[in-house]
Amino acid sequence: MGIGLNKFDLAMQYTGKASGGDGSDNYRKVTTAMAKKAIADAQDAQVTYMRIAITGFAPSAYNRPSDLSSWISDPQTYWSHMDDMMNDLDKANIQGIFTFFWNIHQFPAMVNETAHDLLTNPNSQSYRLAQRYMTQFIERYKGRKTILFYEISNELNNLADLDNVARCKTESANELCAPKANFTTDEMIEFTRNVAHTIHQLDTTHPISSGFSIPRPAAEHMRTAPEWLTGKTDFKSDSAAQFKKNLEDVNAHSDIISVHLYNNTNNVRFGQRNVTDLLTLTKQYADAIGKPLFVGEFGDTSFQANPDAYTIQMMDRITALNIPYSAMWVWELYQKNTYQPHATKNDAYSLEPGIANDLIGALRKTNNGINPQPSSKRDTTPPHVVITSPLECALLSGETPIYVSASDNSNTINRIEFYLDKQRVSTTNTYPYVIKLNPDQVSTGTHTLEVRAFDSTENMASDSSRIRVGSAHSTCLTQ
Repeated sequence: MGIGLNKFDLAMQYTGKASGGDGSDNYRKVTTAMAKKAIADAQDAQVTYMRIAITGFAPSAYNRPSDLSSWISDPQTYWSHMDDMMNDLDKANIQGIFTFFWNIHQFPAMVNETAHDLLTNPNSQSYRLAQRYMTQFIERYKGRKTILFYEISNELNNLADLDNVARCKTESANELCAPKANFTTDEMIEFTRNVAHTIHQLDTTHPISSGFSIPRPAAEHMRTAPEWLTGKTDFKSDSAAQFKKNLEDVNAHSDIISVHLYNNTNNVRFGQRNVTDLLTLTKQYADAIGKPLFVGEFGDTSFQANPDAYTIQMMDRITALNIPYSAMWVWELYQKNTYQPHATKNDAYSLEPGIANDLIGALRKTNNGINPQPSSKRDTTPPHVVITSPLECALLSGETPIYVSASDNSNTINRIEFYLDKQRVSTTNTYPYVIKLNPDQVSTGTHTLEVRAFDSTENMASDSSRIRVGSAHSTCLTQ
């Protein structure tokens, strides 16, 4: 299968909810174009599968906007957007790993319940709501080649046996604490049993991953003494045997064992030299348990591609161990808005052409070594380009930056040309691709902004957007 990518926000991009979006048509036009570019860029890196938060993330508090709001209010339109996503993935020959409970507080927050209700009561409103979504999604798409496998959660095991309620009151805003709850590892395991049963009743063909992270260093010790029951849990490090027991127990109802593995001291264990040694041990245990291993997340913020770089070492070890599934964290994630990469700590790991060309080249080389692809003698593939800001029909007031995201299968963008009403106003060949436009030099009304991206062999692609100059009450006219 090669090495895949985490594209956490792909579904949200198709509904206009990614990058701070409100779901409006103007926002969705940009985020959908960014999604299509991300898929094309992944195909250029010879990636064949992505891990996707299909339900999104929000809300995490009561009475907050939901990433599934259009599924509730206008399901026909919502599923049309999901169909578009599936079709685009199919065209690129990319499959999806679809995670249903990325944020365990999402469904409880939508119905004013807690995570404990969702985890322990299959008749709760939150579980029934999630079950309704899973049923509709699986029934609609289970026959498509797009599905690689389903996934239950994202790192849910990191919350088990901790006093999440008390910790929230000291670490987060009060409104975020209401849906939170304490739960044991055994309650979590029972939840995975219920979800796996729901999924397998609907689809007996595709496997299921737990979505869990690597077991905590003290996971089994904590399991015997949950923090909220004892006041102080046992953080003594587990033995290798306890590590294996936890790995097997928490993945008991999954077809695929999931771990997330980052380069930190907690993941250097049992007298080993480095984190990749823990991966080797985990693969040995997964083989002994008799289930395939999925390294659902790994990555670094440096984007280095030298032999000593963590991400390179992980790719090499994954390949050497013949681990069937793995996904780098994270692909073209714009958390705050549509135009600022690495604007928050959550998207600090975000990989994209222009920022991480060497690492992406190493990913392409690794995947080509696993699944060799024929090379073309002549490059006829145009670049990928999107105007990421301003949004469609935005009113310009004062000098306004025009942001462009562009990439090419050759890793080289020769230049970006900017046009206003078909007149070239600027050119740049420097990443990030941005110029400033002064509306005082433009007549009042609706104007067409166009950008053209050229690669090293003069293949060209373009994108356009309408902008307004003048009154805030002016109409955005069709050009």
